[in-house]
Amino acid sequence: MDQIATTRSLALPTSVERAWEAIATVGGLAAWLGDEVDLPAVRPGAAGTVGERGVARRVVVTAVEEGRLVRFAWWDEAAPELASTVELRVEAEGDGSRVTVTEQPAFAPYLQTLTA
Repeated sequence: MDQIATTRSLALPTSVERAWEAIATVGGLAAWLGDEVDLPAVRPGAAGTVGERGVARRVVVTAVEEGRLVRFAWWDEAAPELASTVELRVEAEGDGSRVTVTEQPAFAPYLQTLTA
């Protein structure tokens, strides 16, 4: 069975360093995640909330690989059983960079064992 995930990728006409700033700072991450972001920092263990279109989500940063990757778990406060993991990855591409965002439901590994 293929992995249950959604992946989107965006080529950017900017350096890897600038793309990294766009995902590894609170302000930059806010532009990707939602209207209102209350997160103290983008570092492992940091926790906060994201609000978009009236939906409140909890977010916990689980991994940061400097210059390369930010990973976090998030969930709708009204439905924590529907948590997912999101990974934002930055890579060099030609004269610019590429940001790839992958979201995988937390229950996906369990589903994969049922079909193995």
